[in-house]
Amino acid sequence: MGGIAAGFLWTAQGAYFSRNAALYAEAAGISKEQATLTFAGWFALPYLGFEVVFKLLQSYIGLDSGPLSAGWAQGKNFIYVINTICAVLAVFGCLRIMPLKEDDKEEDPGQMAAREPLLTIMTRQALAASKLFITDPKMPLMMSMNIAFGVTAAYINSYTTSVVATHFLGSGYAGYLAAITAGVAALLSFPLTNLGLITSGLCGMELSKETEKSFKRSAMVVGPICFALVSLLPIIMGYKSSGIGNWGGLVLLYVLQGVGRGVWEATNKAIFADYFAYDTVGGFSNMIIQNGGASTVCFFIDLKTVGLEPVGKDCTCSEWGSKKCIQGSCPAYSAMGWAGIAFSVLAVLGFVLATMLHQRGIKNWDGLLGRIPEDKDKQGELHEPLALEEGDYEGHENQK
Repeated sequence: MGGIAAGFLWTAQGAYFSRNAALYAEAAGISKEQATLTFAGWFALPYLGFEVVFKLLQSYIGLDSGPLSAGWAQGKNFIYVINTICAVLAVFGCLRIMPLKEDDKEEDPGQMAAREPLLTIMTRQALAASKLFITDPKMPLMMSMNIAFGVTAAYINSYTTSVVATHFLGSGYAGYLAAITAGVAALLSFPLTNLGLITSGLCGMELSKETEKSFKRSAMVVGPICFALVSLLPIIMGYKSSGIGNWGGLVLLYVLQGVGRGVWEATNKAIFADYFAYDTVGGFSNMIIQNGGASTVCFFIDLKTVGLEPVGKDCTCSEWGSKKCIQGSCPAYSAMGWAGIAFSVLAVLGFVLATMLHQRGIKNWDGLLGRIPEDKDKQGELHEPLALEEGDYEGHENQK
């Protein structure tokens, strides 16, 4: 149920977000790219902030025992009550969403719906993601960022939190550790997309567009690097007391994941809205499919049967203290770890190549192969007949 809801919500949010940014850019007299970045930061900040609140509530109220628990026996049931109330309020909030004016160049949706059956419209929207993935060469290049986040999220949630953190820190800290990731992402999301606004307000200094673009592109490199480190550090240093199997090492992993997620939630979404502005439904559908699909595969592939996934009993401990391991180790999940590293590297390379294609205005394979010009204005320049002066025309006739 949650997955179905997210599929509808995030895809619709992407299209609404992009159109809203375009209208705001027109009204404020700024570029759509700048408006998209600003909106991405304002969206990610409260979204991630509420996630922090709910994760802390889950740990403090939802657990009836633990080092940082309210000790309330009915707390877990009350968490469901809180979630239900918030979901109902969200439904009424969605009913109050303001309809946005359609682009003048676009066909009126009501007229389209009047001519086409509902099933046809739904089928076309459902196939929008696959169509964009096949036709636009930028989409396969951009997908590694989404997959890298999906793989590392599954890695840190399914193994580091549930097995490693419990082994070395004790039980009851899962929600607090997860809140670190969401909190770091929330704190970074606005600065990552609104550096110009911040420097202008604090220092009175206006940043050039090139500086802001360079910062945005740098963020798209830093994010995958952080995802790679989340997977690489356990492989190199190991989950052991002398490595990262302690408070400092584990908190570092959640902070790195938070930095990467902050880039994904804000900068990456703004770039998707910019690079695939002509098909925001297909663009954001691809993002959700790639990210959610990667996490789903990593969560549900049962590698225990071939001995690749460490579980609690695989961890060793030579010294115990207060229900946690003082001296011991847990094996690194190297299979998923290397997958996270590989897709993080591909994310950087893919973004660089996709940016080059975007700067050239390429939206399909024909444009990439040089068969047709991508820019409609250029098409007009190439196909419009040359205007001849009267003397030139007479000379042309004489030659004939």
